[in-house]
Amino acid sequence: MRKKKDTHSFDFRPLGLAIREAREKAGLSRNDLGDKVFYGERHIADIENIGKHPSFQLFHDLVTMFNISVDEYFYPAKNVEKNTARRQIDSSLDLLSDNKLKNGNMEFKSLKNIETSFRQIRLFTLVFACLCAVVTGFALWKSYSFAEAQRHKIYVLDNGKSLMLALSQDVRQNRPVEAREHVRRFHELFFTLSPDKSAIEGNIKRSLLLADKSAFNYYKDLSEKGYYNRIISGNINQMIEIDSLRCDFDKYPYSVRTFARQIILRESSVTERSLVTRCRLLDAVRSDNNPQGFIIEGFEITENKDLQTLKR
Repeated sequence: MRKKKDTHSFDFRPLGLAIREAREKAGLSRNDLGDKVFYGERHIADIENIGKHPSFQLFHDLVTMFNISVDEYFYPAKNVEKNTARRQIDSSLDLLSDNKLKNGNMEFKSLKNIETSFRQIRLFTLVFACLCAVVTGFALWKSYSFAEAQRHKIYVLDNGKSLMLALSQDVRQNRPVEAREHVRRFHELFFTLSPDKSAIEGNIKRSLLLADKSAFNYYKDLSEKGYYNRIISGNINQMIEIDSLRCDFDKYPYSVRTFARQIILRESSVTERSLVTRCRLLDAVRSDNNPQGFIIEGFEITENKDLQTLKR
């Protein structure tokens, strides 16, 4: 008895699916494909959908027409040298001439150049934006500086026709001069005495408008000791000469040390005394009684002694 050959039925459905995908990719209908291979549309549909085995000639025509690699379907366990996708790409490249391939390579390089150009454009745009921001910031700063400078200028109309510009002095530049003048004026008023009660009271009152209660305490103490009465009864004149003023404007309130000499004129003698005081200056509102706009606080006499006495 003749033995039957052990055969294995080949599943054609994966190849049918590959044929359908290739046909659709090529833009052919089943009817168009049937016309090319001289088979009916239904026969092509059975091959694609249910994996009907075609004749060898039809199979050969289909796989060569669409460049389908059959090795990956016949030997799925092996590494196929070229699958269907690679074979289709190779087939497409084979249809191109050398000039077209060269042009394609140039187009690919052009695409790379375009990408590089876009990167450069983005970089230039970023740099330009930064420069614009810097220029804008500088313009705003200059505008603010110019506006601030205009605040220190006075514009005067001359007969309603011409415009004359007068520069106003910066108040802060004059503060050290005003501070020294304020302290000098206080000492001149407080320590300049004559044998006249109304004159003494007038000077003391004006000087106390330039200082706080610390100066008033000195006045009260001298008054209780009868110092001013002795000035009047002894017909004594007292004057003061300011030698120097040392002001520290680096720290607020401003500290001031005053070095001066008192000249006491009696009928029989002239006495010269040293006078050293210290105080602090605070900013205050300007007024007719306080034109410099300072107030003396913490007034203190640190030295007051006789230097010499000369007979008249």
